Amino acid sequence: AQIGATLVLPTWGSALTHHPHVHGIVPGGGLSLDGERWVSCKPGFFLSVRVLSRLFRRRFLEELSKAHAAGQLQFFGEYAHLTDASAFADWLAPLKKCERVVYAKRPFAGPEAVLAYLSRYTHRVAIANSRLIALDERGVTFRWKVYRAKGKTRHKTMTLTTDEFMRRFLLHVLPSGFHRIRHSGLLANAGRRDRLAKVRELLTVAPTQEPKEVMADVPVKEVQPAFVCPDCGAAMIIIEILARKPLILAPSPSAGRCAMISRANQTQNHLPLQHRLKPIREGLAWCRKINDFGSMRQRKVHHVGLKPEHLIYVITQRMGLLAKFKADPPFKSP
Repeated sequence: AQIGATLVLPTWGSALTHHPHVHGIVPGGGLSLDGERWVSCKPGFFLSVRVLSRLFRRRFLEELSKAHAAGQLQFFGEYAHLTDASAFADWLAPLKKCERVVYAKRPFAGPEAVLAYLSRYTHRVAIANSRLIALDERGVTFRWKVYRAKGKTRHKTMTLTTDEFMRRFLLHVLPSGFHRIRHSGLLANAGRRDRLAKVRELLTVAPTQEPKEVMADVPVKEVQPAFVCPDCGAAMIIIEILARKPLILAPSPSAGRCAMISRANQTQNHLPLQHRLKPIREGLAWCRKINDFGSMRQRKVHHVGLKPEHLIYVITQRMGLLAKFKADPPFKSP
C-alpha cells in the first residue's frame, strides 16, 4: 500500500540547546497499489518500534557518511580533526551500536490534539514570547522545563547573557532553502488533492469545505472604520467601552419623610423659638437669591432636577423642621 507522512523537524530543547528531533504524523493505512481500495493497518498495531529504530539509525548514518564524503560537513574547534575520513569513520563506529529512541503511540485525545501540538513548532522558532520574563543588565531571563523532573521543580527560570542567548537562538534558524516541514507519499504536494479525495471516497468521509472564491465582477464593499487615529490615519482598535456613570442626584423628597417628621416632633419642642426660626430665615434667604439670579437657578438647581420650592423643602427637611412647615408651609410641597 502507498502510505503517507508529514514530518516536522524541531532542533531545540526547552533551554534553547541543540536538540534535533523529528515529529511525524502517519495515517493508519494507505491506498492499494491499484488505487481502488483502502488498506488499513492491524487493529491495535501500527509498526514495529524496534525495526523503525534500527532502520532510522542505519539510514541516518548512511546519509551522514555521504555528506562527509561529498565535503558538505564542516568541523571547528575540538572537532576539526574529523575532517579526515578515517578519523570520521572511527568517530561513527560507536554510533552504529546506539539505540535510537522511537515513540509511536496512538494519541489519547485524538488526531486534533496531535495537530495542535505540532502547530506550535511550525510557525515559531525555539522560544515563545510568553516564556520571556526579563531583559536587564544581567541578560535575558526566561522560563524552561526540565522534562525528567516532576512536580513543582519541573518549571524553572534561566538567565543567559545576551550573547549566549543570541547564540543559542541562532542555532535554530534554518539555512536558506531548508524546509522544516516535509510531506511524503499520499501527502506529497504533487497530486495530493486527488489522492486525498480518493481516500475520502473510499472511507466515506465528507470532504472539508473550502472557502468560496469571490467573484471578480462583484464589487467588494469596503467597511469604513468607526474610529481613525488623528495622527497616522489608521483604523483604531476598540479595546474596551466604558459605560457612563449615573449622575449623583439629590435624595427624593419623599425618602425618609416619616422618619424626619418623627424626629422633628421630638426635637422642635426642646429648642427656643429663635433657634427654630433661624433655619426658616436661611431658607427664605436662599429662595430670594434663587429668584434674583435666574441663570444660577438654571445651572445650580435645575440640572439636579430640583425647583426652588423643592430646595427649600429639602433644606427644612434636613434641619428637622418638617413639622413646622406642615403646619404653615411657605411653599407647596412637591
